[in-house]
Amino acid sequence: MFCRLAALVAAIVLAGPACSTGVLAADTSTVTFVEASPVSAGGDAVTAVGLRSRAESRPDAAAIVVLVDTSASQAGAYRTESLEAVKAVLGAARPGDVISIAAIDVACNRLTPSFHRADDAAIAKSIETLQARTPLGSTDFVDGLLAASQWLADRPEPQFVVYIGDGTGIEGVDPDEFAACITRLADARIAVSSVGVGPQVNWPLLAATAAGTGGLFAQTSAGNDAAKTIAAAHVHAISWPGSATCSMPGGKQTRFLPARLPPLRSDRDSVILADGNAGGGALDVTIASGPDAGASMKLSLPACDPSDANAFLAELSRNARPTKGVFLPLLGREGLTVAQDIIRREAAQLAILSKQAESTGAHDSAVRLAEASLRRDPDNVEAAVVRQTALRQAEPLAEELPPGSPPAVADIAPLDEAGTELAEMAAMRQVNAQALERDVAVRIRDARRILATDPDGARDLLKDAREVVARSTDLDAAARDRLTAQIEMRIREANVRSREKVECELAEERKAAIGRERQRLNTELDAREAKLKQLVNRYNALVEEGIRLGYSQSERYPKIVQGEAVTGYEEPSTAFLEAERVVGDEILRETGELYANYPIPMPARELGRTASLVAKIREYDAENYRTRRDRERGFMDQLHLVDVAAIPFPDDPPIIYPTAANWKRLSDRRSKYKPAAYDPLSPVEKRINEALETQTGPGFSFEMNSLKDVKAAIEGQYGIPVVF
Repeated sequence: MFCRLAALVAAIVLAGPACSTGVLAADTSTVTFVEASPVSAGGDAVTAVGLRSRAESRPDAAAIVVLVDTSASQAGAYRTESLEAVKAVLGAARPGDVISIAAIDVACNRLTPSFHRADDAAIAKSIETLQARTPLGSTDFVDGLLAASQWLADRPEPQFVVYIGDGTGIEGVDPDEFAACITRLADARIAVSSVGVGPQVNWPLLAATAAGTGGLFAQTSAGNDAAKTIAAAHVHAISWPGSATCSMPGGKQTRFLPARLPPLRSDRDSVILADGNAGGGALDVTIASGPDAGASMKLSLPACDPSDANAFLAELSRNARPTKGVFLPLLGREGLTVAQDIIRREAAQLAILSKQAESTGAHDSAVRLAEASLRRDPDNVEAAVVRQTALRQAEPLAEELPPGSPPAVADIAPLDEAGTELAEMAAMRQVNAQALERDVAVRIRDARRILATDPDGARDLLKDAREVVARSTDLDAAARDRLTAQIEMRIREANVRSREKVECELAEERKAAIGRERQRLNTELDAREAKLKQLVNRYNALVEEGIRLGYSQSERYPKIVQGEAVTGYEEPSTAFLEAERVVGDEILRETGELYANYPIPMPARELGRTASLVAKIREYDAENYRTRRDRERGFMDQLHLVDVAAIPFPDDPPIIYPTAANWKRLSDRRSKYKPAAYDPLSPVEKRINEALETQTGPGFSFEMNSLKDVKAAIEGQYGIPVVF
């Protein structure tokens, strides 16, 4: 547990008021304090240096992005506190400030289309949208800051971000991603301030973000005005350092943390941790932008004596080195005091463990634990007493042995084994617990990444993590409950996302089905329209043909052609009849009746109803026209014949009949037609008729004979064919 607390202290410092123990080193910036730790057992010393800008003016106008956390933890009273904090930021805005509001959880959603003044209607509408938003999911803190930096990229005013929420949960952030985010914000000159609101505020992360970008941090609690404080002071003149080097009294350069010098403000200290005792040395700083842009300063660091009260600085620096100090939220002297208190509490826990080891006889383990406690807090009396007692208990064993002889294994092995076993067990349990927490954090982060695309897989991953936490024997009850609560919250979120995904899939399927049905209907309608168009064209062609031919042809009445009477020399056109009874009926079937509920336009249905009628009327009209015309023509022809009959027929020349020879010749010519004309029966038919009239006689009897025998007897007796 003590190693975990030490690692936590590496990211724990709060903002606080600056002290006046430093000296003025330049016209633009000042050194507020220099404190050094004693040389540790490993030969390390650390110096804490506080810096502050002297530029106190505020910019006349600013571009501000307000990120409001809407994750699952921001519910109930915390939602009310968040909204009050947003209203405080808007209330502190000046006429020249422009603001954009966004909601951040698993994604960052902008609620205003652009930047507006605090009293614009778009801002009021975004507040209403924010109030109606359901708190769900977790917080992707880094992506939210990157999105805010993109929105601020084209703004000419000084740029600020105010985050209102509790930061990320137990899954934390990736160190490389966080370091890249802080670098990008610092390069873009964007200051990030935070108001901590929530049941478990990750204030080390929020304070580290404020320290690396020149912002402020305050955590709300009952009765405090943290939101109003941040709202009134977060817009400030900030000096953004460029290159910086720190040298010791002899001129030798030394390393400091964080690796990039943090921005400087006049209302709080910016703290760095330099290796070695840098008191009496110097800090060379080049200001890249801000009120002091272009200034190149050499800040002299006053000499200071190491103090045992600052021993915690070595532990703080040692834990921050793996991440180059990016998680060090060094926001002033008060933050160092908080870090000192936490590390001293850690030292007190180590002293208790050393006392327990001594009571079990593990003297070597007791010595190591006591020395670890004294390394963090040299003033811990209990650890010093345990260390001296453990050393005295180990000395008699060494005095009983002759000088130069090896120690008796039988005498000291039990003590060493007990001490080593206790230390190894404690260390192993602690290492396993830390590894398990990191593994659970990784699983939660992986589940969050796939939550939007595969909520069921994320839920299974979280359930596996819950089983691992439940079976672990290395976690204490508090850590197990905390991890279980975090996992349960993510599982509930996965259940909600799973239901949402199912609903979305059902909605998409319904939409696809509607689209397919609409496509089918459109296809059928297009085919029906194409067919109807073909029928209409065919109908029009038939009607045109009927008009062209039907009215000009004659009816089938007797007519004189070349002196002979004929009955209709030409069939009348049937175009109108085909248009009426074939094409007209098909059009009616395709369009339906007027009252039918078909997806056919009303003009088409009217056409289907009237097409047959129009064709029939045309047919009747053409027939009547032909009849009337032929009647008129026949009437005129008949009157002509009356006129012709009135012509006298003279008997000169007289009628001349053919001669007798001609009549005989004509009769002989017609003789070949005589049998057909006067005797229609053939000789065979006559023979059959005669046989049928003949009496058969008594011998014509057939019994027990087949039809074939009857047939053969009749044909043989009468000479006629018999067919059954």
